Amino acid sequence: MSSPVGSREIAGFERDGAVLLRGAIDDEWQEILRRAAARELERPEAFFRRRLLWRSDPDFARFCRFSPAPRMAAALLRARKINLFMDQLFAKAPGAASRTGWHNDLPYWPLRGWQVATIWVALDPITVDNGALEVVRGSHAWNRRYQPFEPDFGGSAATAKAAAGETYDPLPDIEAERGRYDIAAWDMRPGDALAFHALTLHGAAGNTTAGQWRRAYAVRYAGDDVRYHEPATNEWLYNPALKPGDPLDSDLYPVVYAPGSAP
Repeated sequence: MSSPVGSREIAGFERDGAVLLRGAIDDEWQEILRRAAARELERPEAFFRRRLLWRSDPDFARFCRFSPAPRMAAALLRARKINLFMDQLFAKAPGAASRTGWHNDLPYWPLRGWQVATIWVALDPITVDNGALEVVRGSHAWNRRYQPFEPDFGGSAATAKAAAGETYDPLPDIEAERGRYDIAAWDMRPGDALAFHALTLHGAAGNTTAGQWRRAYAVRYAGDDVRYHEPATNEWLYNPALKPGDPLDSDLYPVVYAPGSAP
């Protein structure tokens, strides 16, 4: 299939911090993800804790390494190589009212650098009614590391969290002052992908439908300017093979795209 990332998509990503890639993931890869997601959803788990699935599930690992996603991330980030950082499955059941709190991702992670992005793949039809992801356009360019939160079971912001010695910017009350911000959301079909920068503010409403799941699979990739950093709030992402300032290349953060590598 032709690449869904061209000069228009790159320009949109750099300007807005997010870009929708229609039909980015073909039917074969979608089936692989749906099969893996069905297995994962057989067990109860908190909203944000379906994570690092590629390390134990071969189907998620195949997607993270060999699907078009690493190449798309490389193009959007203008990166010479791409490391797999982490993956997560986000599932909002019909009637799940919890709102995913506004946040940006990088303050949670043991990383420093600019070339960090998420490829967020729709596994179901997604609309505002069942929890479409919302972003604040251009917020990545503010270059702010906003106060992380500890979520409750459903993913809503509960309590503030911090890493020793780290400082954060106060998180604006986006929801209370929505008219002040350029908020965007997209209806998505299965196989569409939303790519967004790790400093882009994003969140999502609950799923108010009676019968439509909202499942999405997110893979986080890092480019060649990214270095390992401690401390971070998500200590479960620490990598004992690395020390602060190291490139990410390691078993836990493998290189999944580089010039001359297989597509």
